[in-house]
Amino acid sequence: MSTSSSPQTEQSREANSVSVRASSCAQPQAESQDLPDFMQSDQTQSLPPEILALRRSIDNLDGAIVYLLAERFRLTTRVGIIKAREGLPAADPGREAWQTERLTRIAEEAGLDVAFAEAFRSFVTAEVIRHHHHYAGGEQKIAPAAPVGPAGLEGFGG
Repeated sequence: MSTSSSPQTEQSREANSVSVRASSCAQPQAESQDLPDFMQSDQTQSLPPEILALRRSIDNLDGAIVYLLAERFRLTTRVGIIKAREGLPAADPGREAWQTERLTRIAEEAGLDVAFAEAFRSFVTAEVIRHHHHYAGGEQKIAPAAPVGPAGLEGFGG
């Protein structure tokens, strides 16, 4: 019996892991002792309960977004390594154009500001391409990106 798992099994396990982590982020925090210190301050506690509940939901969504981005970057890391191995260019303008059209349509359907969605897509894509260039150079560790504040990405707070 082999102890290695097939790529399909490994991908399924990774997908399940992400959905479990993301769903665990979405659990409401009912107990006040579970709240971060800043949410237990007198000023925060005097806010309407609806704001506190909405902020908990926002915090849960932010956590899920971080897990989803981490999974996305694990996948794009594998793509970058394969591209480097095969001598393919880091950027794929055709795919980027297709993604822009697709995500614009999704943003419109979801009621999300299209300019914001494009700024976010552009930011993530630029980071992925930076990583792919890095892999093409054969280096193992990626230096952190310089702090960037793309238009439309400010104000994630609630």
